[in-house]
Amino acid sequence: MPVVKDWDSAKSQAEHLHPQIYKSETDKREYRTIRLPNGLEALLISCEHLTTSSSQENKAACSLCLDVGEFSNPPEILNITYFLTMEYMYFQKPEIRSEECITFKNFIHDHDGTTHVTVENEHTIFYFDIKENNLFLALHKFGLFFINPIMPKYIFMENLNALKTEFQVEFKSRIRYEQILYFSAQTGHPVNMCSEDNLTEIINNTDYDKLYDMMDRFKKRHYSAHRMKLAIRSGLSLDTMEKFVKACFVHVPNNRMPPDNFSKFKKNLPFDISAFRKMYKVNDNTEHLTRLQITWALPSFSDFYKCNSYQYIPWIIGYKGKGSLISYLRQKMWSPISDNNMFYCEIQQNSIYSLLQLIIPLTSKGQKHLEDKVEPWQQTAFTDIEIPKEWIERWKVIEPLLEFYLLPNIFLTKLYLRALKTPNEKIEKYPVKLYSNSLSEIWYRPDFKHCLPKCCMHFYFISPLKLQPLKNRVLMDMYCRLLEQLLAEELYPAIQIGFKYNIIVNNNGFTLKISGPNKTLPVSIRLKCALEL
Repeated sequence: MPVVKDWDSAKSQAEHLHPQIYKSETDKREYRTIRLPNGLEALLISCEHLTTSSSQENKAACSLCLDVGEFSNPPEILNITYFLTMEYMYFQKPEIRSEECITFKNFIHDHDGTTHVTVENEHTIFYFDIKENNLFLALHKFGLFFINPIMPKYIFMENLNALKTEFQVEFKSRIRYEQILYFSAQTGHPVNMCSEDNLTEIINNTDYDKLYDMMDRFKKRHYSAHRMKLAIRSGLSLDTMEKFVKACFVHVPNNRMPPDNFSKFKKNLPFDISAFRKMYKVNDNTEHLTRLQITWALPSFSDFYKCNSYQYIPWIIGYKGKGSLISYLRQKMWSPISDNNMFYCEIQQNSIYSLLQLIIPLTSKGQKHLEDKVEPWQQTAFTDIEIPKEWIERWKVIEPLLEFYLLPNIFLTKLYLRALKTPNEKIEKYPVKLYSNSLSEIWYRPDFKHCLPKCCMHFYFISPLKLQPLKNRVLMDMYCRLLEQLLAEELYPAIQIGFKYNIIVNNNGFTLKISGPNKTLPVSIRLKCALEL
């Protein structure tokens, strides 16, 4: 079906919704929520007043959330949701048959954009970003995927090899952890997805005529406008973006059918409890570190909270400041300090259950103290071992450690951050030197472009040792890495409220860049003390 040419026709009028939007005083973006006649709802975010460069340089972003995921896979052919997302990547207008026909994925990449799809338990999320001046064309192509039926069978068959390859890469990249988890799921439960054992069968032995027919039925059943939420952010005006949405999505069909109901599975957890009382050891050649992964299966929180308050649990466990779990492990030399991002805690939530997962990288010394933790990291090829009874008995009587505590964040301020007013006097284009002596110089320039109560400071430390010899450069790299490790735990509370810092080695020394709210400026004193050490 072609795109509507009359943007303001009565048929494509959108209902303006008026939800309460909470935003800070410094947020200059404008928001609007609309609902099309077919039920599709869209959130529009305009950065028009923040845009200073041309639309040819600015990026626009679009995301669409559809409330269907892998839980709705039909038992006859598993992972049909992934094949549909691959069709989205390779989608092209059916009436175009030429070598010049450009798929949606290639169109986005040809215009310096990115695109990806995430299939979750109960949702599928499509995302792309692109240069702002190409936003309408991208939305046009994007909307056609949801408007038109599944691609003609001959195009599907011609792209079959590419679809197989993309599916295999996508599925392999996510199955390493999930393989063991789904292996323990109860038979007949939605979470009981296909395993790597039958992945080859899916790729090579599937009846693709049957797959095509089921994809067609699946799309007609679940890809309905009233189950879609769209979000667009750009430097265009709200009125312009609303016209774009009406033109590109008003013809998405609405079958008025409700989503699948999984409430009957809420009474019991989907996993075999005995499988969660084992230790799984995995040898993965792609990993250079041993990692410990602890997984807790919990009931769903969706019926108990109106907001994401359950995120406090992984936030507390994954805290990286003083008195934290990772601080304790590093003091014991059980976990490496080289990469702070390798330690994390997250929670996966759906309407049936929740999974709390803790990832801890281990040193060789830490591997000898597994009884002080729990289960090793899980992937595909594994051996399962019963957890020793003496470990379990020890966990039953363990007392809280004094090394674990949470301190109030001293960088939090009770004052509200207010936008600064633009002064009447002329602002210099370049920084002005405020101070200079034989050891240092201070330059300053106010930033009234965004009028935010933030400060950016760059410290350029010039070393008397030239870094031309390789040895000096390596020593400087080592020094800066050690400095980052010294600062990580001390400044973690400041990072939580928006403070940022970065250390960059250059030819004559290194540069320390720090930025954050004005109220976090005392952090610079701590940085100075750390540097003097």
